[in-house]
Amino acid sequence: MCQVQGVYQLALRLKSRAGKTHEMLQALRSVMLPAEFEVGYLSCRLYSEADEPDSLCYEEEWSTEEDLEREIRSIRFGRLLAVMETATGSPTVEVRLIAERRGWDYIHLVRSSSHRLHRNGDVN
Repeated sequence: MCQVQGVYQLALRLKSRAGKTHEMLQALRSVMLPAEFEVGYLSCRLYSEADEPDSLCYEEEWSTEEDLEREIRSIRFGRLLAVMETATGSPTVEVRLIAERRGWDYIHLVRSSSHRLHRNGDVN
């Protein structure tokens, strides 16, 4: 099996039932906190959409595909599935491979290169 380097991200988007957003947030937090102690865990985020407060986004990041697969088979993930079943409609689920991340060093490199845009939009 070819091993791809990167970050494996599990991304969920789900909509809570009317008046149940707080309960769903609590349930998702109870699932996300134990993930911090698992092998290969990198990060987890939970947030709501500004224009749709009942739409919740939940993301986990894992260092390898094997780590993510182990989590998908875990009891903790079963609890996450149970929370997803309480959502209105079908939740959106995506597994993403983020092959590369760049930060300020990349921004600095691009801005300091000789290929800058002039005010008129031409490239030199």
